Amino acid sequence: MADKNKFGISLDDASTELAYVVEEASNFMFSEFNEDWVTGEHYFAGKSNMPSEAGRSSMVKTEVRDIIRSLMPNVMRTLLHSRKPVVYTPNSIMTAAFAEQQSHWATQLFYREGGYNAIYSAVQESFKLKAGPIKTYWVEDAAPEYVKATGISAEELLDYQDQPDLVVEEVEKNEDPISGDITYDIEAVRYYTNGKITLQAFPIYEFFCERRADNLEDYVHGHRRTVKVSEAIEMGLEYEDWAVLDNDDPKANDAAEVDSKKRGYHNNQDDAAETDILNHEFLLTEAYCKYDMDGDGSPERYVFYLGGSNYKYLYHERIEDFCIDLVSHDPMPFTVIGRSICDITKSSQDTETSLLRAVIDNALMANNPRPAADPTKVNFNDLMNNAIGAPIRSKGRAEIQYADVPFTAQSLLPFMQYLEQDTQTRVGVTKAATGLDPDAMQSTDKQAVMNTIQLSQGQVELMVRNIVETGIIPVFRRLLRLSMRHMDKLQMIRNKGAIVPVDISRFDPYLVAEPNVGLGTASPEQKLQMLQLVYAEQQKYLMSMGMDNPFTSLSQIYNTLEDMIELGGLQNAGRYFNYIDKEIEAMIAEGMAKKAAEQSEKQEAMQPVDPGRSLLMAESMKSRVSMQKTMSDMRVKELELAQRSIEKAEEFDIARDKLVQDRNIKLAELRREATNETIKREQEANNPNPPRQQGGQGTQKLG
Repeated sequence: MADKNKFGISLDDASTELAYVVEEASNFMFSEFNEDWVTGEHYFAGKSNMPSEAGRSSMVKTEVRDIIRSLMPNVMRTLLHSRKPVVYTPNSIMTAAFAEQQSHWATQLFYREGGYNAIYSAVQESFKLKAGPIKTYWVEDAAPEYVKATGISAEELLDYQDQPDLVVEEVEKNEDPISGDITYDIEAVRYYTNGKITLQAFPIYEFFCERRADNLEDYVHGHRRTVKVSEAIEMGLEYEDWAVLDNDDPKANDAAEVDSKKRGYHNNQDDAAETDILNHEFLLTEAYCKYDMDGDGSPERYVFYLGGSNYKYLYHERIEDFCIDLVSHDPMPFTVIGRSICDITKSSQDTETSLLRAVIDNALMANNPRPAADPTKVNFNDLMNNAIGAPIRSKGRAEIQYADVPFTAQSLLPFMQYLEQDTQTRVGVTKAATGLDPDAMQSTDKQAVMNTIQLSQGQVELMVRNIVETGIIPVFRRLLRLSMRHMDKLQMIRNKGAIVPVDISRFDPYLVAEPNVGLGTASPEQKLQMLQLVYAEQQKYLMSMGMDNPFTSLSQIYNTLEDMIELGGLQNAGRYFNYIDKEIEAMIAEGMAKKAAEQSEKQEAMQPVDPGRSLLMAESMKSRVSMQKTMSDMRVKELELAQRSIEKAEEFDIARDKLVQDRNIKLAELRREATNETIKREQEANNPNPPRQQGGQGTQKLG
């Protein structure tokens, strides 16, 4: 067995080593990728590195920008068109009861914390600059948020007032002079008493990782940015002398050119002396690493906060999980930084730009031939006047000759079209597939069009799947873990158009998370056609065989209608149809059976008594009662199974809590015994006259 005394590292050694590693990692990022970042932002701004000459065309063929702008709508629509981008797959009967609620809760958290904006920024950063970092973390003392709502009803006003974390400060009553309807405008402040989950995307040049890193779990990585002292204090950081922490802002130093290309202007700020130390800005580095600081032979996850360009130690804490993920649409195996669109299309844009400029220059030269004349006979000021119909003054017989330039650029146009198609093929987004070029669809049959669209969809879906695996799924996992660890266990979710309470403490963050984005070759029109076919078949079986048929049910018909509504762009099916589950379906079936029985009894009472017919009706009634009893028994078994799963989960929770309680009690007893033993030994060591043992020679009696 290994000696544990050989392992471990002290805080001072870890801080010193980490400062060196962070410095090396930051230098690696800027030395290796800064030029690519500048080029990516430069080309996305519609510019090129191709030199231009005075008097010649400076036109740029903006392939990089056009491709990224064409990709963004397709990718974002494919990523977030589904009501739940990520779903959790149950692995047992105990987790099946809350797996769907878990998916709804994680999706609600994602959108509530600004998930769309974070994913949009990270995806665009990946297209331009190879990767887009996202940070998901918990803020202990979040700043309050101002909330304003207008035109709400009295019921909605009560809902706002009943929210425990919302304080309604002002209510204004409004009455419509025509209809007399009363609405309310409110102003409120939301306080996060227990903290808040934050989902944030940040620029790639503020991110750093080790040169040898092939993943973020086992190597040092982090976030470097400029903050004010007041922000650091709000984060809970403390330091004896904030003024000695200098600022080495990546936006203003190493990555200044990248930042100026992104913004479109320079962000130069004078380092004016601040009279208030709270406004002093310094470089704050969050370094995520693994160290064995307790000496048990197993490294734990830590976050170190370092200040200034010398990376002075400020604070550290042990964490459950790292909080940074790198979104990459084109990841490179065994590295953390992938490829950008600019890396693939930059050379094509330069070539097309050069040819485009040649075509424009040739056209200008062909339309504007250079004149040749004798300066002693021709007024050159008139000759240089390019106005149409302008006269040229001359002396005597002046001869003016023009050096005609033939237009030969038409031979370059097919080659330019070939280069443009080649560039689109590299990325996978063609004008024919995106519907930007109607001419590309001429003289093309339907199958060829579908093949072109599916080929483009295949490339987009590959990018989407990479983005999901590198960004969406990790973010959902972190959101779920943070909510279960920090938030109140009783929360509310919106499901099937209704507000439903859920207990998030029963969720399992280790369930398999699967993407539920628009992956696949079927178009929305094809899906809608298939759903219409399914809906027609369901109606046929329901009309011909009744509600007790073995093929379909009302709840399954509701699911079909809900999918059709979502494909039509509407998300809230509960606005148009009442939600039907198994319990409601059983109640409807029972009511219909009871109504049918009553109607049958009335018809029988009105008809003369026939012994043979009475016997048949009795047998039919027995068969119907038997079928109803069978369905009732099946429903009871389903409810018993669901109840058993809930009881099993509760028994598991109780057993787990009992084990934890027994372990704590045992540890308390061991600590108490150890404390008593220590006190006893200290008393024996401090007592100069230990008590004599009983027996043997008797004690001498003092006179």
